[in-house]
Amino acid sequence: MNEPVSFETSRGPTSREAPTEFPSSGEGAPVPLERQEAMLALGRRAMDPPEEVVFLQESAAMIARLLGVEHSGVAQCTPEGQLLVCLALNSQSGTVVERVGTQSRRSLAAFALEQGEPVIVEDWGREVRLSDPLLQRHGFSVALAVPLKAGQRRFGVLLAGSPRPVTLSDDDVLFAENISYLVTATIARRKTEEALELARSFADRLMQTLGAMVLVLDPKGRILRVNRTCERITGFPAADLEGRVIHEVFPVTNRPELFTTVFRRVASGSSPVEYESALVAKDGTQWYIAWSYSGVNAPDGSLERVIATGIDVTALRQATETGDGGAEAVDAQAASPAGKKPRGGTAETLLRERRHSPRRPYPYLQAIAYVLDGHLPALTDFFQVECHDIAGAGFSFLSSRPPQSDTLVVALGRHPRLTHLSARVIHATRIEHRGKPMFLIGCAYLGRVRY
Repeated sequence: MNEPVSFETSRGPTSREAPTEFPSSGEGAPVPLERQEAMLALGRRAMDPPEEVVFLQESAAMIARLLGVEHSGVAQCTPEGQLLVCLALNSQSGTVVERVGTQSRRSLAAFALEQGEPVIVEDWGREVRLSDPLLQRHGFSVALAVPLKAGQRRFGVLLAGSPRPVTLSDDDVLFAENISYLVTATIARRKTEEALELARSFADRLMQTLGAMVLVLDPKGRILRVNRTCERITGFPAADLEGRVIHEVFPVTNRPELFTTVFRRVASGSSPVEYESALVAKDGTQWYIAWSYSGVNAPDGSLERVIATGIDVTALRQATETGDGGAEAVDAQAASPAGKKPRGGTAETLLRERRHSPRRPYPYLQAIAYVLDGHLPALTDFFQVECHDIAGAGFSFLSSRPPQSDTLVVALGRHPRLTHLSARVIHATRIEHRGKPMFLIGCAYLGRVRY
């Protein structure tokens, strides 16, 4: 753990002085230059701050020194909705740590957070707004609390006080408030960076575990990143793909204008843009992929990234073209490991906004299970529904009830060789089927799920 540091100032390019002992306000306040030097030192510290509690303690101690008072402290907001108060008293009394509630009339820190501005208590005997048994018990006859708050985000409170009667001027309060703004911005930035890193880490893990191909492209179609599924299906390692233009690596026969059309539509906000095409792997194996392109915009609205996802629908496509049973086709795909050549081969490219690929009526019982609260269903959660039709990129089924969530898992094939695909609910339409009111629920496949 980092130890608190003293904010020392330098009077010259090579000289260093011991920390200055500042007199109390009643004995002559520090000159503004000393406070500016201390704020500069704190600003430098904020560029690479220590852990949060240490940084708060250092900041509160600096305020206390420059106001000429003996005590300092911090109050941090806990996940349980309480305040963890740490008081640094004079050398004889040491440090006190205690949890307090957030009732504003029983805590100066809670009251300052509620008010959103600095609060001074100069005489507890005459104070009518609140009391604070903790501060009163430990000799804070005079106390100043400055909240660390950004919008609705609360980070804590900086405290300074004295057992002696001390008058804090408007300049003293303004100085403490300026420190609080710097500390708040530093903590908010760090928490935002941590949240972004967590989101990036989660997105990276999710990208690498998806059963679908995922490619991250720049606005000109250059490949920036790919996941392991893309490497496995195409036979190209990531190093051979990154930096190359996607239509040069995976050209679409007889449709050189296809990618231009796709990127123009994505840039105009018409995403996702979807189409199906054949893909020739490095070893010559031909797959049939259902692609979906979505744009990610920069803050100014310009296109910053394009996310391309591809689902292997080779076997399902064969089922719709030949009229063979869907289960048999999926069985063939499940028996063919990724990277091995599947049966059959070619198909015409078809660009579509939602679903232009033909669907064939295909009545059979299909096992599905809904994804609830972000958790994959257990194998015992699957139940059978009546399939209405099927295509290479999705299917629809009949249900007496509306969908329980917008995502589900489909179990294709025959036990024990089942293929599980995740699917997104595209629509739920009320219809009459065999004289009964029903929902026709259409779904688009997202990728393979492994149990």
